[in-house]
Parts: sequence; C-alpha cells; structure tokens
Amino acid sequence: MNIEATRMTIGFGPGAVPSVPAYAEGVTSVAFSDLVHGTVDFANCALVITPLFGPGFDAIELLEQLAETPFCGSVRVEAPKLPNKRLVLRELRSVADRSGITVDLVELI
Repeated sequence: MNIEATRMTIGFGPGAVPSVPAYAEGVTSVAFSDLVHGTVDFANCALVITPLFGPGFDAIELLEQLAETPFCGSVRVEAPKLPNKRLVLRELRSVADRSGITVDLVELI
C-alpha cells in the first residue's frame, strides 16, 4: 500500500473517531493488521494518530510494530481522561524512544 499522506490514522475501529478525520486532506486510514502484515509504506508519513486501545491492539503494540518499519516520525496517541497521564506517557515513550519515534499522549474530553 503506497501512502502519499503526511498523516495516517491506524487502528480506529468502527464507531471510533480520531480527532483528525480520515477524510481530511493528506490523511489516510489503515487497519492495525495492515501494519502487522507489512503492507504500509511510511515513506511520506510524518504523523501517525492512534487510539490508546484499538480493536485487538494497544498503543504499545503499535509502537513495537512501528519500530520494525522505517517510520521515524511522530505518534499521537489519543485516550479518554486517564487517572495518571504522566505514567502512561512515560511507558509509551520508553518504547518509542528506542526507535527514534516521538510520541505524545492527548486526552480527549
């Protein structure tokens, strides 16, 4: 799958709506399974937007999969209000930093 978008949403299941809609210009949506099967080309992708918990995966698994690709951009993880956002962000960054990926955690209200 050749991705020409600079932004990509990964793993938003039915009924889930990312803060950047998939129909916006320059945004492509793919399933987590596409990432696992290696069918996503990240050549032009600068930002990945994903839920903290998606259908059949979580953001840690996504970051581990991204580490297996040439992706070196930023990941925006979207979550509901969390009891300890700093703890979750620290865990996400511990995985992302090893691969040179920048990660941010955004709580959606």
